Amino acid sequence: MAPAIIFIVFAILYPVEIRKEEISMKRRFGSEYELYFSNTPRFIPSIKNFKEDQKLLIDVRRYRKGLVGLSYFIAFIAGLGLVDGLHENGILKAFFLIY
Repeated sequence: MAPAIIFIVFAILYPVEIRKEEISMKRRFGSEYELYFSNTPRFIPSIKNFKEDQKLLIDVRRYRKGLVGLSYFIAFIAGLGLVDGLHENGILKAFFLIY
């Protein structure tokens, strides 16, 4: 019952608040906001306005650092799987159980 009441109150108050904010933004930014407002949907994002850059600049050092971090993460997960498999097969003794 409470979620229904919250939804009804939200459905009534939120559009009013949005309208007040739009008026405030129009006053503050003028034609710049008008252009933004005319190209941006209110609630549901639109893929038609998405424009992908033709060229991207990549920081090779950051990219490499990300790949190394990803490699360590994958190795860690694989190690956990290996230890779990060894425990299940009785090859590696468990010193304590969490579950």
